[in-house]
Order: sequence, then structure tokens, then C-alpha cells
Amino acid sequence: MACGFGTFGARAHVHRESRGSGTFRVRARVHVPVGWVGFECMQTKPRTYHPPEIPPATTPNPARLPASDMQRARADAATTLSHINFDRDVIVIWLPGTNRSGIPQTFAGPAQAAWGAHLSLVELMYPASMDIRQGVATGVATLRLVLQGIAARGKRVTVHLAGESQGAWTITETMSDPSMRAIVDRVALMSNPWGARHHFVDGHDPRIMEMSRRVDLVARRVRGNIDDTLDAAEAVLKFDLTGLPKLLIAAWHNPGTAAMLAVTGLRLLLPGGRDRDPHNYEDMMPAAVQFLRVGWTPPTAARSQRTRAKTTATQRP
Repeated sequence: MACGFGTFGARAHVHRESRGSGTFRVRARVHVPVGWVGFECMQTKPRTYHPPEIPPATTPNPARLPASDMQRARADAATTLSHINFDRDVIVIWLPGTNRSGIPQTFAGPAQAAWGAHLSLVELMYPASMDIRQGVATGVATLRLVLQGIAARGKRVTVHLAGESQGAWTITETMSDPSMRAIVDRVALMSNPWGARHHFVDGHDPRIMEMSRRVDLVARRVRGNIDDTLDAAEAVLKFDLTGLPKLLIAAWHNPGTAAMLAVTGLRLLLPGGRDRDPHNYEDMMPAAVQFLRVGWTPPTAARSQRTRAKTTATQRP
């Protein structure tokens, strides 16, 4: 949902204006002690989700990626290709996030229900480790080899990609190559990190959907040096205190995010903390599968997830 804010000198009112094709505009004016404050929002179907500040299609100062580990990439690509059932018509490749492995049942279940016996669902084997940027760089090389291997077989199949966090970052880097993008039909991204070079929230590629929670720290804007911030994050994830000075500098540049990080950390320490983790996207995965299958998120699913995520967004055609 795109919103603009301003002050008004007229009476309070709320106006909903239909614009056709599932699009509508809402104008509202609210009286506060200091005067009139108004806002205007325009919402368009299909819906996705985005943080408070929408990342540009190309990040001006993205994180720098190291060289790929090609030996690891070739081995992982061969393993992934061996897991694909090429007798099926639909191939869906899942890319997990940092320090995670396996395909979540909340994604696998809807995928099996959607495509049934036509589906070959596999996980991309790549180093989704605490060395985030190295994992992305090697993951990109691995995914390229896998897609090239699928294309080389010459069989006409539908290929979809889905991933979260580090996996989403890996996908976006790969999809920036038109030759790779031509092999893939649709893509579902969850929590693509702000430091990634490429983003799709603006809808410039309508066959790629990017979703992020408003309170997900990974997808929030990072002010200051993105590489220093990632250095600090990687060090802290490894319990390496040498990254603490850079973390304090990052907190100075991003005080709101730092406060949210502290609150999130405390919540995760409580029983059932994983379910309250804003970086947990399992409740959005059925909608991701729905997008891969038919190209848009159904309004009922979007409303349900919007309530839980407390966020909305627009994927413009």
C-alpha cells in the first residue's frame, strides 16, 4: 500500500474511491491537538508485503560479494540435479535461509497439494551458513549450474524458485542475469535482505513476488556501511566479540532497528519464541505457493497474513 502524508485544513472525513481492476484509493483526515493530519493510500491487487521503506529495484550501495567457491558449487549442483525427478512437469527449487536446511512443511504441503504428481520439489544444496555473503556468492554459482543443467536436458518443464532470507538474496542475484531469468517461470521471495543488490517489491517483474514483514530486521533499511553491518552481524552470529565495535556503530546509525533487535531477542528467549520471530515466514508460505501456481496472492490469504504480519504492500502490474 503506497501512502502519502500531509496536513489539511478541512474537516475530517474518510473517502474510498474505486479505480477499477481491483484498485482503490483511500483518503482520510484526522483531527489531532495540533491541527489536521491526513493521509492518502492507494492499494492494488495482487498484494505482497514490504517494510516501511520500500527498497529500490537496484540498491545504490549493495553489499559486496566475495568470489564463489566453484568446487563447492559444482558438487552441490550435481547433488541437487540428482534429486530432481525429470519425469515431472513442474520443478520447484527451494533455497533455505541462513543456518537452515530442509524444505518447510508449510511450503512442501501446499506445493504437493497444488501440483500433485506433476511436481518435483527439491532443496538447493548450498552453504547457507553464518558466512552470509560467501554463502550467497557460492549459492549463486550453484543455482546457475543447476538451471543450466535443467535447460541442457532439453525437456520442456516449468521451473519455479522460492527462498527466504539468504536464499532470497541468492535468487535475486541469479535472476539479474537474463539468461537465467529466461529458464524460470515464477519466483517467490521472502525477506530479501536490504543489502541485496536487486529487489522486486516495485513489481517491475510481475512474475517475481517479494514479501517482507514490517518488523523483520533483515529486510529493513540499513543506514551506514552495509558491509560493516554485515561484518558485525556475522561475527555476533558466530559469538565472536570482535564484531561488537562495528555492531555498536551500526546501532548508532540505525537506532530504531537496534531497539527492535533487542526486543526481538528478548521475545525469542521466551517459550514459543520461534513462532513470534518476525523472520519466520512459515505462515506466508502457502501464499507463496499460490503465487507460483497462478501468479497472484488470493485476497483472503493476503488479509489473513496482513493481520498477523501487521503490514501491507502493493505489487504493481
